[in-house]
Amino acid sequence: MTNTNNHSISENEQMYLVTIAKLQETGNDSPVPLSILAEALSVLPVSVNQMVKKMADDGLVNYYPYKGVEFTPSGKQFVVRIVRYRRLWEVFLVKYLNMPLDEADTLSCRMEHITTDDVADRLSAFLGHPTVCYHGDPIPQLEGDGLALFDGMPLSGLQIGESAQVMRINADALTTGFLSNEGIKPGVRVRVLAIGSGGDFLVESHDRRVHLSAEMTSAISVGRPEPAQSSS
Repeated sequence: MTNTNNHSISENEQMYLVTIAKLQETGNDSPVPLSILAEALSVLPVSVNQMVKKMADDGLVNYYPYKGVEFTPSGKQFVVRIVRYRRLWEVFLVKYLNMPLDEADTLSCRMEHITTDDVADRLSAFLGHPTVCYHGDPIPQLEGDGLALFDGMPLSGLQIGESAQVMRINADALTTGFLSNEGIKPGVRVRVLAIGSGGDFLVESHDRRVHLSAEMTSAISVGRPEPAQSSS
């Protein structure tokens, strides 16, 4: 039986696991190609190949030559806990200790190693069960007897009438600032009102209508969509 205790997995392996999770959150298909993983980590493909094979031997991932890498059930259960712990601590450090985001990010990475599910549950309750951290990244939530990792999809994948929660915005500071001023930011729910022939969207959020270019809709990651509302 594979041991996925925090202390039995190296920090380098944890970094790889978290990076794979982030790539999946932003809409990359599974298995994640090693070339994309190498680019995200800023390391040579040969180094990624060696580490992925080691993690596969440890039972954390499945590696498919020429296709990529994906989590095993035990690997996914491990990484969603790490991500949950890290992002909950980030919210606490920024919100209640007024810590700069970069410092909070560094410290939360350390705090995750000594956190348990019980502590995370108490921390989440204290914070009011936040759904996103200050980076705009989704915080994995308890789902049944396990943890659910956010499976990202672009806003451009929604149909007219469907609504979904914004979980992440993958854009430059200017675009992110514009969207925020229009009320489009992580945590809010948007509904698609119309789709243009060029891929532009008209969406509604908090009774406010916003026109989004095709490029913007592709940069906005949302959660699972709700069915289109009936017009009757």
